[in-house]
Amino acid sequence: MVLNKTHPYMGSKLRITPQLTSVLPHEEKYAELFLGSAAVYMNRVADSTNILCDIDSAITNMWRVVSDDKKSLEFLHKFEKMDVDTIIFEEALKYENASDFSDVDRAVMTYYTLVYSFDGNRKNMRYGGKPHEWNEMKVKGKRRLIENWEAWRYHASKAQIITDNGLHVLEEIKNDEKAVIMLDPPYVKELLGDYNKNLYRGRFSDMEQLEMLRSIQSAKAKIMLCGYRGGSMLYDQYLNKDTGWHCYCVNDRLTKSCRTGSKKGFAQEYIWVNYEIPEKCRYYFSTFDLAI
Repeated sequence: MVLNKTHPYMGSKLRITPQLTSVLPHEEKYAELFLGSAAVYMNRVADSTNILCDIDSAITNMWRVVSDDKKSLEFLHKFEKMDVDTIIFEEALKYENASDFSDVDRAVMTYYTLVYSFDGNRKNMRYGGKPHEWNEMKVKGKRRLIENWEAWRYHASKAQIITDNGLHVLEEIKNDEKAVIMLDPPYVKELLGDYNKNLYRGRFSDMEQLEMLRSIQSAKAKIMLCGYRGGSMLYDQYLNKDTGWHCYCVNDRLTKSCRTGSKKGFAQEYIWVNYEIPEKCRYYFSTFDLAI
């Protein structure tokens, strides 16, 4: 299966997108409230009212630029001309949110830092910034953008793009029975390693986790929440059989992308849904309901 992909991003669901898209219903309204790379949205049919939200203004600005016919072409041409080296990378990190730059220039800087950083973390340049890797990185970066450009432009143009805390938008649509909501927030901190805890530009506190869970517990919209499971089992405390939720393990041998070293651990990814999943999903993962 060939997947549409915009850019690398820490915690992106690209590797399990086929599983997730198989579970998500098609309704009149679709919302991803923690946008990131929008891997799931990019691989859905954009035939409904679509809402994309992220608190990171650099990410939402980039999507707005791509959605605009004129600005998107300027974005494409400027990125294609950029060389790859550590000096430009550091400048991009410095200026992607600079108010005195145009929307297009800031979008190019954001995309540059995503594509050429380690695992899309927008902090460290890939391969430690080794000069002998720069030309190959540039070739791959340009090819990635070109291969996915039309799909990205189309999906961006079909969405309302909002810069805000996803919880605010959630409150507005959580009881819309014709809406499907995809929630992939930064995971519960107790389940993350030290490396992961401070990677995202938009933080998501433990109090916000609780606010989200209380908000969706009895929501009428169809909702999928992605996360890890363990520790205090926070999600299971609110989203369980008594409240009408189901839990499934999507992939228990998924290599953790945000680890360095020769040995990488394996993560177990789970979803919590408040609706019945389609029968066909047994081909993607076990349909054994883990809800307690």
